[in-house]
Amino acid sequence: MKRSLLFFLVVLFVTTPQLRGKGEEDQPEYPEYQVKSTFIYKICKFTQWPERQDANNPFIISVLGKLPSGEKIQFLPDLTIHKRKIIIRRIRRLSEVKDSAVLFIASSEAYRVDTILNTVGSKPILTVGDTK
Repeated sequence: MKRSLLFFLVVLFVTTPQLRGKGEEDQPEYPEYQVKSTFIYKICKFTQWPERQDANNPFIISVLGKLPSGEKIQFLPDLTIHKRKIIIRRIRRLSEVKDSAVLFIASSEAYRVDTILNTVGSKPILTVGDTK
């Protein structure tokens, strides 16, 4: 009896895929920078920003450095952060970060992260790094 029950369960398990959990091959794969963009967005939604921010001004996220070929930080056009339109701005110099709420530091800038953090450290800018 035990053998036939065990055999029945094995046959049932093997022939009924929906009883098994989804395997890795069934999991959707998301591009790395799409995940990073979502992460930044979620952090920004739950961050308490200085009150001096005017709702009419855009929410600026500056990207410093080079991203891998074909990659970009982007959001859906209708998304906002605290009722402010999101603008993604590529910058080359730290002096361009002045109106930003967030500074995303690409891995190409890893060699000077300390300098970048010291420069923006006194400003109300959330810094997010892409270094390993």
